[in-house]
Amino acid sequence: MKRLRHPATVIASLALFVALGGSSLAAVSYIDGTHIKPHSIPKDRLTKAAIKALRGAQGPRGTQGRQGLQGPKGDAGSIGPKGDTGAIGPSNAYSGYFAPAFGVGGAYKMVVSQTLGAGSYLVAAKTSIVMPTAQGTTCELEDSIHGELDESTVGASGATNLYESMSLLAPLTTTGSLVSVSCGSNDPAATVAFTHIVAIKLGSVTGS
Repeated sequence: MKRLRHPATVIASLALFVALGGSSLAAVSYIDGTHIKPHSIPKDRLTKAAIKALRGAQGPRGTQGRQGLQGPKGDAGSIGPKGDTGAIGPSNAYSGYFAPAFGVGGAYKMVVSQTLGAGSYLVAAKTSIVMPTAQGTTCELEDSIHGELDESTVGASGATNLYESMSLLAPLTTTGSLVSVSCGSNDPAATVAFTHIVAIKLGSVTGS
């Protein structure tokens, strides 16, 4: 049986082994970049500060690229709902006409009329008058709300078979009414013919 070594020798040997091992660990812990294989350290092994430091400054904006080709035409959209009917514009005209000869001897008689809706109008009328004894004939342009709008009288004492043309004209603003032409004559045989009344709707009427 071999003799055991002295305890002091064993302890000294153990201390030397630990010292040498510690130096080796220190040498492994402190290495420079030449010992690191290129591109071998993954990003998740770096600190956030290190990653941030590796980012360079943003470069200048590059020039705009060439315009691309036009894309294909898209499908047509669905038809939208029909809109509400708008208000009537200021360009409508309303007309009444009576061509045959109409006896107007004696009291006033309505010859022709036209119904108007609410709005502003320029109302005009024209008629042709025949008076065998030329005793005078008067025609009026009237409105059912405002009354007489315009009046004219023709006639020449002593003349026979007198033929005259008469025109009437007036502005009108109404909430809705009936405009008409009425004529009366001192000549019992007087007649009017080709009587026409026209109302042109306007945006507004200024004055009377």
